[in-house]
Amino acid sequence: MRFWYKRSFEKACQRHPLQTQRLIAETLFQVKVWYQTQQAPVGLRIKKLYQGSNGKVFEARVSLDLRLIWVEHQETVWFSIVGSHEAVQRFIRSFR
Repeated sequence: MRFWYKRSFEKACQRHPLQTQRLIAETLFQVKVWYQTQQAPVGLRIKKLYQGSNGKVFEARVSLDLRLIWVEHQETVWFSIVGSHEAVQRFIRSFR
């Protein structure tokens, strides 16, 4: 599995405080481990949000109010959004 980061994702991560950036980095690490082992910590709460011809959209929980969104297509994972629940909903609507 190859992992890529959209430029907008990287910029969104940089806008958060350092402590939140650490949480995001830990969540990214846990998602990559999940792809290798198919086992994730309970708090990560990985959910498949959408599946279509463009791939599968997943969500993981960084904190109570922050979500990490990625798209899996064939053997590639694109980390797309780090944001609130509302940002996730907007992304899903635009993806369909």
